[in-house]
Amino acid sequence: ESAIIGSTGQIMSATPGYAYGDQFLEPLRPHIVFGMSADKVESELRALNPVSFWTVDGLNVRFYVASPLEGTSWDVICTSSFWNTYAQVMTSIAPVMIVVVALIGLGLLLIRHHFSRQMEKARLLEKSVIELERKVYSDERPDDVDMAEILELTSSGLTDGLTGVVTRSVFTSKLDGALRHADGKDGSLYALCFIDLDDFKLINDAYGHAAGDVALKSVGYLLREYERRYEGLVGRYGGDEFVLLMTDLDDEAELVAVLDEMVEALHVDVKNADCSFMVHGSMGVAIWDRISGSDALIDQADKALYLVKQQGKQSYCLYRDEDQA
Repeated sequence: ESAIIGSTGQIMSATPGYAYGDQFLEPLRPHIVFGMSADKVESELRALNPVSFWTVDGLNVRFYVASPLEGTSWDVICTSSFWNTYAQVMTSIAPVMIVVVALIGLGLLLIRHHFSRQMEKARLLEKSVIELERKVYSDERPDDVDMAEILELTSSGLTDGLTGVVTRSVFTSKLDGALRHADGKDGSLYALCFIDLDDFKLINDAYGHAAGDVALKSVGYLLREYERRYEGLVGRYGGDEFVLLMTDLDDEAELVAVLDEMVEALHVDVKNADCSFMVHGSMGVAIWDRISGSDALIDQADKALYLVKQQGKQSYCLYRDEDQA
């Protein structure tokens, strides 16, 4: 819409909607907004200066631009409805928006399809690992077990590449989670074992690191059997140190029986190339009081292990508040 305004602000000529001779600004005065006022607009019009302003009347939002007519004392004012302009703009860009939305939707479908395939692969891998572990642990370990195959199937970057157990960081994280969600096993005893191979440095020095690696693999394999039997988790804490959490124990008497068995099992006869030697280990064990955090539990087991080392190794020690085995 447009109108020509005379020197005193009256309408000289206009598109439909305006009447000749009416004061242009009078009906707009209460609705001029955004830092402008009717007096300021009127002053600029009379001075023949370009000016623009907004009016808001309920939902009716309009924009005005005024400019002097050269060689006259009149102004020409053009008016645009915000909503009409918005509708025109949206109509013009609607095809583009439809294309963009369609492309985004297609991209989301492709991503969803990709993730579905990856999840299916992960489920198949998990199933394969479960079946492999069931087969391996169903009977006594065969002499010709393919350790490399087991490690390849069960390692994913979160496990120790040598022994197949989880890494220290993964173990501590999963231990935190296990302790936080222990409510479902109120009747079970939780025990954390800190295992250290005795005189492991002497083995490396005497037989070489390759032989030491075979020893670590054998111990890792053995501990994973206890992990499975007692719904636990085993990790390599560092060097020749392992940590084992067992959660499916009825009471301390059962724990002691398991520890007696484990100490005997940790006397492993290792054969590598031309050498043969015996590996044995010591254990410090802490029973979770359902109050302490994971760091405290590991620290308690470590203290118990220290007592075993002082008392001659090749055994285990249960942590007590008074530090007595």
